[in-house]
Amino acid sequence: MLQTVQKQQRFANLKEQLWTEAESHLTGRLDLDMAVLQTATSGGLALGRVHLVSGGPQDGAATGFATAILRKLLHQNPDQALIWCLPAMPRTGIPFADGLAALGLDPARIIFVCESHPLRAIAASEEALAADGVAAVMCEYGPLAEKSDLWLKAARRLQLAAESGRTTGIMLGPSAPAAGFETAWHISPSQKPSATGSQPILTQKERQQDWQPCWQAELKHCRGGRPAKVTLYWDVHTARFRAASSQTITPHYQNYVYQKHEYQASRPKALLSHLKQTG
Repeated sequence: MLQTVQKQQRFANLKEQLWTEAESHLTGRLDLDMAVLQTATSGGLALGRVHLVSGGPQDGAATGFATAILRKLLHQNPDQALIWCLPAMPRTGIPFADGLAALGLDPARIIFVCESHPLRAIAASEEALAADGVAAVMCEYGPLAEKSDLWLKAARRLQLAAESGRTTGIMLGPSAPAAGFETAWHISPSQKPSATGSQPILTQKERQQDWQPCWQAELKHCRGGRPAKVTLYWDVHTARFRAASSQTITPHYQNYVYQKHEYQASRPKALLSHLKQTG
């Protein structure tokens, strides 16, 4: 009996030691704005770690949620860039500048890295995580999660690179094992409830004016935290998440203007002219 108690105590001490050592690498936490998420993540999204965000193959909800996280990270690091590694044919489509702008993220702040093979995308993400001057790195892993041995190795290497560079990473793609990641989220699309609890019937013009991203966010795994599930909105003006309610906020994102980097449709022409001059 005494030996059993001693083993349990030693195991508890070892867990505490490992957790303290892991916490020492943290560079802070990102405020998730909602009490239920703050509590579940033990104070917010851990910075300098890698987080897993998964979703359906066609809805794009996970991409929208991850983009919202990127904007919050960029707000904390306004002088740094974002790295987005993606395959040649992303499963949820190629990122669209106007769509990023609708979520409040300036596409001029993003460096896109396109790789035809997921392992090369992982390698590029690992290098970017360890580099200086990077606010965050997002990588679309595609079918790599189906290879369990490669997936576990990639998760470990990315986590070490994030701790080394003190950069936050987001892995985006289909459902995958959460082992090795700080948090694991599953995001699905949701609808805004009306005051009566039923879904209102809106015209096309009303839907455009009343547009606001609404997601069902499930925190399936969190190191040092607990699972949670919540329906939330993304407010493009304040860059904050808020709980779903019957209140209506109309973010006229069509008139959104960047303060530092204004997006212009004529930019491709200027780029083409520069390439012709430089050869």
